[in-house]
Amino acid sequence: MEIYSFRETQKFNQNILTTMRAKTCGSFSKFEFEKSPG
Repeated sequence: MEIYSFRETQKFNQNILTTMRAKTCGSFSKFEFEKSPG
């Protein structure tokens, strides 16, 4: 049960990191796109 909870927590944390990274990269890419000519 503890191992299952630990794995679920790890997966939950990984989902948060992936979401944050996607948002950060998306904002950065948008910024780069707006800043670049054309």
